[in-house]
Amino acid sequence: MSLLLDGLAASSGIAIAPAYLLVGPDLSIKKQHIADKNHEVARLRDSFALTTKELKAIRQRAHQDLGHQAAAVVDAQLTMVDDPVLLTTIERLIDKHSYTAEWAVKLATDHYLALFEQNDNDYLNSRTLAVRDVYKRIISHLLGVKLPDPAALDHRAIMVAPNITPTDMAQLDRRYVAGLVTDYGGRTSHFSIMSKTLALPVVVGTNTATKKIKDGDLLVVDGIHGKVIVNPTEQQLEHYRLLAGEFAREQQAWGALRDQHTASQDGRKYEVAANVGALSDITVARDHGAEEIGLLRTEFLYMDQTELPSEEDQFKAYRQFVSGMDQQRVVARTLDIGGDKRLGMLKLPREENPYLGFRAIRIGLAEPTILRPQLRALLRASVYGRLAIMFPMI
Repeated sequence: MSLLLDGLAASSGIAIAPAYLLVGPDLSIKKQHIADKNHEVARLRDSFALTTKELKAIRQRAHQDLGHQAAAVVDAQLTMVDDPVLLTTIERLIDKHSYTAEWAVKLATDHYLALFEQNDNDYLNSRTLAVRDVYKRIISHLLGVKLPDPAALDHRAIMVAPNITPTDMAQLDRRYVAGLVTDYGGRTSHFSIMSKTLALPVVVGTNTATKKIKDGDLLVVDGIHGKVIVNPTEQQLEHYRLLAGEFAREQQAWGALRDQHTASQDGRKYEVAANVGALSDITVARDHGAEEIGLLRTEFLYMDQTELPSEEDQFKAYRQFVSGMDQQRVVARTLDIGGDKRLGMLKLPREENPYLGFRAIRIGLAEPTILRPQLRALLRASVYGRLAIMFPMI
């Protein structure tokens, strides 16, 4: 018998495939006290080190497969694990109350989550998800249990999970994931945005998907109307196959309009611009009819590097962007780091509110060895097309 689940359509499309449940182990813990505080602190530090190593590997894959935006999401989590204030807070709880490392981590995390959850704000909601993901990874190492691995999927399936974190998204193999279904989440979550990059149909906020769906159940994911059908009837399958065909034809029809002028009914002209953060994005932008690059995030040249890129290396990369757009304008933003975006080769001060502190153009003005070579490289590349330079303010 088929079952209908209602949710929110977070990314359009129709997918028909078996279910693959991504449900983690029981990470529940109880309040406990210990005698050997030093041992607990050592366990805590080991769990932080393992989590950092894990996230760095995920970040590298995210950057390669999904681009700079996805990598930046993982950077936010690395910033949390690398925060000495967080580690010190947890160590003090262990020292003062003789708590186990697990319980001290839970108390510190609950404190941060309470602060974020006081506000109904999309940005803070995404931060809450990031905190929960970091917590889950640290606790799993402390308990010695393995988290489910999205990369283990080796056949075409629809992934079903309570919530899919940005780090889960970064590990997905796009060859096998046909769609995504979650119990929780919203249209503006990081993973919803990233899934649109992968062109996957996504339905979020079903509340009961992981309880109602079993591994291997045949699913229809309707990312147009926000519906999931479990074990559909032949009649329902036929309906959605037809709907999938209509959706594909609609996409083709839109593709035929990509090179036409963009104007409103009263004749006002608009430009459709793309945001890019990797050389591979140029092909995607042009294939989708972008009339210019409205934002070139230059951070991609600095990520995963042990030293600052040379002027020559930057020039060669910027030249490819500019020449690749065939005289269409490219707006390049100078290095925008700080806040939750950090570089290993550049040590930034720890600040109570880094988003309003030493970041963006303030770093460039204070560190001419960063800004000047970048400006020279951009000016040299401007000979090969149309280039504008934007400075990130805050």
